[in-house]
Amino acid sequence: MTEHADGPGQELDAPIMEQNDRTVDEALGGIVAQTRADLARSPDVQVRELLRQRLRDAGIVVADDDFEALLGRASSTVEPSDPAPGSSD
Repeated sequence: MTEHADGPGQELDAPIMEQNDRTVDEALGGIVAQTRADLARSPDVQVRELLRQRLRDAGIVVADDDFEALLGRASSTVEPSDPAPGSSD
């Protein structure tokens, strides 16, 4: 297990994401939600570039297929866990 700095002056020897309690899936969910919110406020935003920038800023690398799936989620107005419109769920 990697040791983390506990106080000032101590050296960090682990990636920031490793020190964080959230998982990569949670981070991706947050990035998708932020991107969707920005798209709702500014419909002319370039969603593909915004999503790429957010992933880059978070230090998350995804395969092209995964990026396209995230892009679809970010561009959608319905969360994947939401019931489909017209369904009885």
